[in-house]
Formats: sequence, C-alpha cells, structure tokens
Amino acid sequence: MPYIPKDDKKSLDRSIAHISTELRKGDFRGRLNYTISSIFSTLLQSNGASYALINDFIGVLECAKMEAYRRVAVPYEDGKISANGDIYPPANTIQTHCLDCSEKSAVFSKNGLCLTCVMKEAGFDESVRVISPQDIDIEELANTQSEA
Repeated sequence: MPYIPKDDKKSLDRSIAHISTELRKGDFRGRLNYTISSIFSTLLQSNGASYALINDFIGVLECAKMEAYRRVAVPYEDGKISANGDIYPPANTIQTHCLDCSEKSAVFSKNGLCLTCVMKEAGFDESVRVISPQDIDIEELANTQSEA
C-alpha cells in the first residue's frame, strides 16, 4: 500500500509533483516507463543487483498496480456496468460445484453454496430435501426458516 509517514511524504512530494507535470506533456506512457526504469536502475547501481532487490522492486510495482486497480479501475468498471449493462452472467449461474462441499449442483446461493450447505448453515437437518424452484434466493428462504 502506498501509505507512508507524513514526514517521508514531504521529502518526496516536490519531486513527484515535478515528474507528474513532465508526464502530462504529450504521451505519458513512454515517459512513465522511462521514469520507473530509471529509478530501478539507480537502485541497482547504488545497492547492487540481487534477487532480494529485484524481487522487492517487482513486488512494489505489482502492489502499486493492484492498489490502482482496486481503488480506481474497479469503481470505474462497476459504474460502466451499471450504466451500460453487464456482459457476464452472475457467477452463481455459471458455477457447477459448491464452494463448501464441492458437490455438483444446478442451484447455488449468491455465496456459491449448494442448497444442502445453505440449509445446514441455517440449522436444518438432513430431512429437509425440497424447496420450490420459484424461491428467488435459497439463502433468503433459509434465513427466513431459521428465524422462525
């Protein structure tokens, strides 16, 4: 995560502001790649090449990528799905096996559990075998039954 102490940020923020201004001029892709590669090269020159440094640097890039995806890309994509519709079916409609017991089934809860596992979680014993296919969500039915 990109969260460092405030005092550490102060010494970096001026340089980042300057680099960001430069990156906004024209196509940023090559310039950003050059900047990242130059930082890595400087670290290699000052610390020497080692598996630890290479692994740590690539790990930082991967974490930065994942944080950007989680914080920026996912909300952006979710907004586009809401505005334009989703191309993929809900995950529980393409699932073939229960995530808890691994049994094959045709019906799953939103959490990927088969009817048997949902019913067990809700406190039903093995004697409950049939639920109407008109029920919208088997978890809701199980929760309703367990509250009664």
